[in-house]
This record gives sequence, structure tokens and C-alpha cells, in this order.
Amino acid sequence: MSDCELIYTYDGTFDGFLSCVFSVYENREIPRRISETKNLQNRLDCEYKHITTDREKSDRVYASIRDKISYRAIRNVFYAFLSDKPNKERLILDYIRVGYQYGRRVDNHLLLNPVNFVVSAERFVRGEAHRMLGFVRFSELEQGVYYSAIQPKNNVLPIIAPHFAHRFANMPWLIHDRGRNLCLVHLSKNWYITDVAGLPALKFSDDETKYRKLWRQFYKTLEIKERHNEKLQKSFVPLYYRRYLTEFY
Repeated sequence: MSDCELIYTYDGTFDGFLSCVFSVYENREIPRRISETKNLQNRLDCEYKHITTDREKSDRVYASIRDKISYRAIRNVFYAFLSDKPNKERLILDYIRVGYQYGRRVDNHLLLNPVNFVVSAERFVRGEAHRMLGFVRFSELEQGVYYSAIQPKNNVLPIIAPHFAHRFANMPWLIHDRGRNLCLVHLSKNWYITDVAGLPALKFSDDETKYRKLWRQFYKTLEIKERHNEKLQKSFVPLYYRRYLTEFY
């Protein structure tokens, strides 16, 4: 082991990651990296240990972080985990270790790299999730199901799910994260997130086609051309998020 790097592998779920944290303390070992199995690139100079997801162990770690550090800390850990940052798992692990040392004051120690990373990642993910609440556009399909496509920089589906489940409780709908091939599905007042390799060709209802044309026309008509400010508009609706906004295309 002295000449090798220990790498934990897991299934990519939050429960799987917390199971890895449990194994760190149970086995008293610190892995050099924690990596999703699907993203793994094997190296000859490394020792790999796959950590099986254990919900009981995951719940114990969750409760430990919440009670021994703070509720805010477990929220920071969850949001940072949903970020698309490289090597996030190891940095979050270090944040947890620092958290056990400083308790609820951990977020005050921003000069420590893992603390700065987690706090910054949480802020970035939370901000993007808030933006998605206004950027999601549902379209009615022929089957009466409402569909929306998004492509956020982070995995915000678990964060925005409760909002839309409450707001559109009586409607069947799905939000498709096309970048991650994930789908948030809402049926019969229940929601879940599932992997999707690909969706069949989507056909909009006749009413949806009409409303899309009316919405684009309304958007163009509403603007006062003399007050057009492209720079200000981009600050509120960045180009990155416009690809699935009905009013722009």
C-alpha cells in the first residue's frame, strides 16, 4: 500500500457517497480519490476498493453530519455533491473531516481549500437551481403529458423537484436533463428521477403549436425597441440557458 494510491469506487448516488464516508471512518483509511464506477480509468499503480451502497450506513453518516456539525453542513454537502466539479467527492470528504473538528463554525474557515470549495459549490448549485425555477418551459405533448428540456451545468433535478411537484400537483409532466440523460417524472402526485438513454420523437399537441407561436409573437411585441439592451438581457437570461426557452426560438 505504501507505493499505491487507494481509490474508492461507488455507484454515483448520494447514498453511495455517504457509504464511502462511513467506510473511511470504519476502516480508518483515507482514499486518494473517490470515483464513480462509470467514470473510472484504471491505473496499475492504484488499489481500487468498491464501496457498496448501504442505506443504513448512509443514514448514520447523514445524521452524524447534521447533529455533530450542523443542518447547514449536510445541505452544503448535498448541494456540492450535485455540482459538476472535478474531484468533488474527495473535497467534500475533507470538508466533513474539517467539520467534525470545528463543528457548526466550519463555514467560517474559508481559507481552508475544502471549506472554500464546498461553500462555493453550494452557492453555485443553489443559484442555478433558483434560475431553473424560472427557466423551465413546459410543452404539451399529444398524449396530454407536459414536457420540458433543460441542460443545466449542475444536477439540479433533485432540488427543483419539490417545487414543481407542488406547483403542478395534478398534472403529468417530466423534466428532461439532456446533458445527463436524467428525467424527473411526475405521475399520480408522485415524482422520481430515472436514467433515460433516449426519448422517442416528441410530438406536440395542436394547441401547443399554436400557443408557442402566440408566445413568441407576444415576446417580440412586448419589447420596446428603443429600449433594447442586449447586455442587460444577457445578465438576466444568459445565452447558455436560452436553447430551450420557447420565447427565444
